[in-house]
Amino acid sequence: MSISLGLITYGIILWLSEDKVYKLNCSYETFGQYVLQFAMETIPPFHSKRIPSLKMLDRYHKKSYGTYDTFKKHITIYVKRHESVEELISSIIHETVHFKQYQQNPRGHLKKYNKLLNTVGYKNHPMEIEAETIAEQKLKPCIKFLIKNDIIS
Repeated sequence: MSISLGLITYGIILWLSEDKVYKLNCSYETFGQYVLQFAMETIPPFHSKRIPSLKMLDRYHKKSYGTYDTFKKHITIYVKRHESVEELISSIIHETVHFKQYQQNPRGHLKKYNKLLNTVGYKNHPMEIEAETIAEQKLKPCIKFLIKNDIIS
Protein backbone atom coordinates (compact mmCIF):
# COMPACT_ATOMS: atom_id res chain seq x y z
CA MET A 1 0.00 0.00 0.00
CA SER A 2 1.38 3.38 -0.92
CA ILE A 3 1.48 6.43 1.30
CA SER A 4 -0.76 9.21 -0.03
CA LEU A 5 -1.38 12.86 0.62
CA GLY A 6 -4.31 14.78 -0.82
CA LEU A 7 -3.97 18.48 -1.57
CA ILE A 8 -6.85 20.79 -2.46
CA THR A 9 -5.77 23.91 -4.30
CA TYR A 10 -8.12 26.26 -6.17
CA GLY A 11 -10.72 23.50 -6.43
CA ILE A 12 -8.26 21.10 -8.08
CA ILE A 13 -7.36 17.98 -6.20
CA LEU A 14 -3.95 16.37 -6.55
CA TRP A 15 -3.13 13.00 -5.07
CA LEU A 16 0.52 12.30 -4.40
CA SER A 17 1.52 8.68 -4.02
CA GLU A 18 4.68 6.65 -4.38
CA ASP A 19 3.48 5.36 -7.74
CA LYS A 20 1.77 8.25 -9.52
CA VAL A 21 0.41 11.75 -9.09
CA TYR A 22 -3.21 11.86 -10.27
CA LYS A 23 -5.04 15.06 -11.00
CA LEU A 24 -8.79 15.24 -11.52
CA ASN A 25 -9.46 17.06 -14.78
CA CYS A 26 -13.15 17.55 -13.98
CA SER A 27 -15.62 17.88 -11.15
CA TYR A 28 -16.16 15.14 -8.60
CA GLU A 29 -19.58 14.50 -10.14
CA THR A 30 -18.19 13.99 -13.66
CA PHE A 31 -15.41 11.80 -12.29
CA GLY A 32 -17.96 9.74 -10.36
CA GLN A 33 -20.21 9.31 -13.39
CA TYR A 34 -17.32 8.00 -15.49
CA VAL A 35 -16.34 5.49 -12.79
CA LEU A 36 -19.98 4.45 -12.47
CA GLN A 37 -20.25 4.03 -16.26
CA PHE A 38 -17.11 1.87 -16.25
CA ALA A 39 -18.41 -0.26 -13.38
CA MET A 40 -21.85 -0.74 -14.92
CA GLU A 41 -20.29 -1.84 -18.22
CA THR A 42 -17.66 -4.20 -16.80
CA ILE A 43 -19.25 -5.86 -13.76
CA PRO A 44 -21.77 -8.67 -14.34
CA PRO A 45 -24.68 -8.97 -14.63
CA PHE A 46 -24.54 -6.74 -17.69
CA HIS A 47 -28.29 -6.70 -18.34
CA SER A 48 -29.09 -4.07 -15.68
CA LYS A 49 -31.60 -1.66 -17.18
CA ARG A 50 -31.45 0.62 -14.17
CA ILE A 51 -28.47 2.70 -13.20
CA PRO A 52 -28.09 3.93 -9.62
CA SER A 53 -27.97 7.65 -8.97
CA LEU A 54 -24.63 8.87 -7.60
CA LYS A 55 -23.78 11.80 -5.35
CA MET A 56 -20.20 12.78 -4.61
CA LEU A 57 -20.35 14.67 -1.30
CA ASP A 58 -17.34 16.88 -0.62
CA ARG A 59 -17.31 16.06 3.07
CA TYR A 60 -15.96 13.61 5.62
CA HIS A 61 -18.02 10.82 7.19
CA LYS A 62 -16.43 9.22 10.24
CA LYS A 63 -17.84 5.72 9.60
CA SER A 64 -18.29 5.35 5.84
CA TYR A 65 -16.38 5.86 2.62
CA GLY A 66 -19.64 5.42 0.75
CA THR A 67 -23.10 3.88 0.96
CA TYR A 68 -25.67 2.25 -1.29
CA ASP A 69 -29.33 2.87 -0.44
CA THR A 70 -31.38 -0.10 -1.69
CA PHE A 71 -34.68 1.80 -1.45
CA LYS A 72 -33.60 4.89 -3.40
CA LYS A 73 -31.14 3.00 -5.68
CA HIS A 74 -28.63 5.67 -4.73
CA ILE A 75 -24.87 5.64 -4.12
CA THR A 76 -23.30 8.30 -1.89
CA ILE A 77 -19.52 8.77 -1.78
CA TYR A 78 -17.89 10.87 0.96
CA VAL A 79 -14.97 12.42 -0.93
CA LYS A 80 -12.98 13.78 2.02
CA ARG A 81 -12.93 10.35 3.68
CA HIS A 82 -10.64 9.16 0.86
CA GLU A 83 -6.90 9.68 0.70
CA SER A 84 -6.37 8.97 -3.00
CA VAL A 85 -8.03 8.83 -6.39
CA GLU A 86 -7.58 5.06 -6.19
CA GLU A 87 -9.65 4.92 -3.00
CA LEU A 88 -12.39 7.02 -4.61
CA ILE A 89 -12.51 4.70 -7.62
CA SER A 90 -12.59 1.62 -5.39
CA SER A 91 -15.43 3.01 -3.29
CA ILE A 92 -17.60 3.80 -6.31
CA ILE A 93 -16.96 0.35 -7.78
CA HIS A 94 -17.59 -1.28 -4.38
CA GLU A 95 -20.97 0.43 -4.02
CA THR A 96 -21.86 -0.38 -7.64
CA VAL A 97 -21.28 -4.06 -6.83
CA HIS A 98 -23.82 -3.71 -4.01
CA PHE A 99 -26.29 -2.23 -6.52
CA LYS A 100 -25.73 -5.21 -8.83
CA GLN A 101 -26.06 -7.67 -5.93
CA TYR A 102 -29.41 -6.09 -5.10
CA GLN A 103 -30.55 -6.31 -8.73
CA GLN A 104 -29.97 -10.08 -8.69
CA ASN A 105 -32.29 -10.63 -5.71
CA PRO A 106 -34.27 -7.49 -4.83
CA ARG A 107 -36.89 -9.16 -2.65
CA GLY A 108 -34.61 -10.91 -0.21
CA HIS A 109 -31.46 -8.82 -0.51
CA LEU A 110 -31.71 -6.53 2.50
CA LYS A 111 -32.93 -9.28 4.82
CA LYS A 112 -30.11 -11.60 3.67
CA TYR A 113 -27.52 -8.81 3.95
CA ASN A 114 -28.54 -7.89 7.50
CA LYS A 115 -28.76 -11.52 8.64
CA LEU A 116 -25.22 -12.17 7.42
CA LEU A 117 -24.01 -8.90 8.92
CA ASN A 118 -25.36 -9.94 12.32
CA THR A 119 -23.95 -13.46 11.97
CA VAL A 120 -20.45 -12.95 10.53
CA GLY A 121 -19.84 -9.19 10.82
CA TYR A 122 -18.78 -6.67 8.18
CA LYS A 123 -15.24 -7.93 7.47
CA ASN A 124 -16.36 -11.54 6.94
CA HIS A 125 -19.58 -10.67 5.12
CA PRO A 126 -19.60 -12.48 1.73
CA MET A 127 -21.26 -9.55 -0.06
CA GLU A 128 -18.64 -7.15 1.30
CA ILE A 129 -15.82 -9.53 0.39
CA GLU A 130 -17.21 -9.80 -3.15
CA ALA A 131 -17.48 -6.00 -3.44
CA GLU A 132 -13.91 -5.49 -2.21
CA THR A 133 -12.53 -8.22 -4.48
CA ILE A 134 -14.21 -6.80 -7.58
CA ALA A 135 -13.17 -3.24 -6.69
CA GLU A 136 -9.57 -4.42 -6.40
CA GLN A 137 -9.75 -6.31 -9.74
CA LYS A 138 -11.29 -3.37 -11.60
CA LEU A 139 -9.10 -0.59 -10.17
CA LYS A 140 -6.27 -0.60 -12.74
CA PRO A 141 -8.55 -1.06 -15.79
CA CYS A 142 -10.71 1.80 -14.51
CA ILE A 143 -7.68 4.07 -14.07
CA LYS A 144 -6.72 3.35 -17.70
CA PHE A 145 -10.30 4.13 -18.79
CA LEU A 146 -10.27 7.44 -16.89
CA ILE A 147 -6.88 8.47 -18.30
CA LYS A 148 -8.01 7.56 -21.83
CA ASN A 149 -11.10 9.78 -21.39
CA ASP A 150 -9.01 12.63 -19.89
CA ILE A 151 -10.87 12.42 -16.57
CA ILE A 152 -7.64 12.02 -14.61
CA SER A 153 -4.03 12.59 -15.57
